[in-house]
Amino acid sequence: MRNGASLISMTTEFDSLGYAQRLEHAGVPKDQAAVHANALGDVLAHAVFSRQLAELESRLRNDIGNSEQRLRLEIQIVRTELKAEIRQLRWMFGTLLGINVAILVKVLLP
Repeated sequence: MRNGASLISMTTEFDSLGYAQRLEHAGVPKDQAAVHANALGDVLAHAVFSRQLAELESRLRNDIGNSEQRLRLEIQIVRTELKAEIRQLRWMFGTLLGINVAILVKVLLP
C-alpha cells in the first residue's frame, strides 16, 4: 500500500487548521477561512493523487514493455527449438522412409 501511504503522508503535511487561522488573522471570516482551507486541502490531495496515478501508469507501462520483451525472447527461443526438432524429425522420417523402401525393394525384388 505504498501509494496510499504516500498520499496520506502528503495530505497530512498540509495544515488546514493553521491555514484557516492564518486566513482569519488576515481578515477572512472564520466560516469562509474553513471552507477555503478544506477546499485547498482537497485540491492538494487530488494533485498528489493525480501525480501518483501518473507515476503508477508510467511504472505499469514500463513493466508491460519489459514483459513484452521477455515474452518475445521466449517465443524466439521456442521457435528456434521447434525448428531444430522439426529438422531432426525430417531427418528421422527420411531415414525411416529410405529403410522401408529398401526393405520393400528387397521383399518385392528377390
